[in-house]
Amino acid sequence: MTRRCIAWFGACAFVITGAVGALTAVATPASASKATDLQAANAGLLETADFPQGWTSTPRDASTDADTEKLAKTIPACAEYRALRATTEKETHAKSPDFSLGNSQIDNTVTVFATEKGATAAMKVFDRPSVVKCINLLFTKVFTTSLKSDPKTASQISSIKVKVTPANVETIADATTAYEGTVTITLKDDTTESIGVGIAAVQTGRGIDVFSYVVDTTTVLQLLPTLVDDSVERLTDALA
Repeated sequence: MTRRCIAWFGACAFVITGAVGALTAVATPASASKATDLQAANAGLLETADFPQGWTSTPRDASTDADTEKLAKTIPACAEYRALRATTEKETHAKSPDFSLGNSQIDNTVTVFATEKGATAAMKVFDRPSVVKCINLLFTKVFTTSLKSDPKTASQISSIKVKVTPANVETIADATTAYEGTVTITLKDDTTESIGVGIAAVQTGRGIDVFSYVVDTTTVLQLLPTLVDDSVERLTDALA
């Protein structure tokens, strides 16, 4: 697989809170067994060896995904996004741990569809305008709920605004879609802090490889393209 340089963020942001979830997937022959698909999905997961020294991993918190799903149910614009999540949950999938360095966090989920047609249909949904609208509204609720869960923190916050837009990234494999932006927290003393967030999905054959990330340094930004390329390459090889 040819490496590609991807411009993920135009500028770095200061991160003050935890990460956003993630997804992933790759392609394999339609005749492959469920067990073989799961093995391929696991091959595409991010692992400790992918990261420079200093990064740590913790098991993915299933309760976070469940809480996010509950919030999504309260947002009409998330109907297509929720349908997409429901579809991918029925397919063969695997989830990486959460990898962290300071306030930066990255993870991925690998989904292998039964057919390439199914993966292509899922990517088309991920591209729809309703998804970016859902992401903006959902992130607003997620960060508001998280930050205001601590009364001391909540008392210092004046407003939370989210702006996520489609990112201009180079296509990897069969298709690539990415959404990136910032969560801006305005405090009652009129100071502001920004959280850089992003979600990227790559389709290769029957698979979709989705990454979620929160970043706080240019070094982390520079690491992202290598992580994506290595993950997608392993999945592609495993599903060949």
